[in-house]
Amino acid sequence: MWAVILKQPIPKYQAHGTFRGKSMDLGNPLVTNTYGTLRVNAYKLLEDALNLRDTKIYDTIHDADGDHRVLNKQETMLAQQAQESIREAFKQWIFKDLDRREDLCATYNRIFNAIRPREYDGSHIRFEGMTPEISLMPHQKNAVAHILYGNNTLLAHCVGAGKTFQMIAAGMESRRLGLSQKKPLWGAEPPHRAVGRRLPAALSQCQCAGGNEKGF
Repeated sequence: MWAVILKQPIPKYQAHGTFRGKSMDLGNPLVTNTYGTLRVNAYKLLEDALNLRDTKIYDTIHDADGDHRVLNKQETMLAQQAQESIREAFKQWIFKDLDRREDLCATYNRIFNAIRPREYDGSHIRFEGMTPEISLMPHQKNAVAHILYGNNTLLAHCVGAGKTFQMIAAGMESRRLGLSQKKPLWGAEPPHRAVGRRLPAALSQCQCAGGNEKGF
């Protein structure tokens, strides 16, 4: 059944391919019934599946305004059910053979699963000028290192994990290292008041100006 070949080799960075000979095996019930329908055969469904497309069936309606393509919901549902049967059969075939399964898993991991997100270690940062009464926890130091070395950073910690001090420490350390001159710290109402209170508490020698909803 699956003796259809690719019309042309797929370039390495092109995620699209076509089959030739899709209508050569229409007398095969596997093509038109088991894994296909009367409106779309299994080869077309397989081609769409390999190109990450859900097959849709349209009817052409003729009226006074001309020709219109209208989605045939019933035939589309049947086609997509057959397409899902192809996916399941392919999945079972892939993992049926142990050597093939291990080879494909190794290939996938080598190509697509070989990048590990960087982890930032801030244990070396000394935070000169910080109030002695405040000592950042390891996750806060790591977050500051992420801000300094990782460009865009999302501090997705839970409430109470110390995000405000992380922003303050990262801003002052960035200024000390010459990475920036002025660091605006802004929070929506009412967190901006917490930022204003904690700046002098964290850095007794810092010069800062605060704003609110009435003036900035």
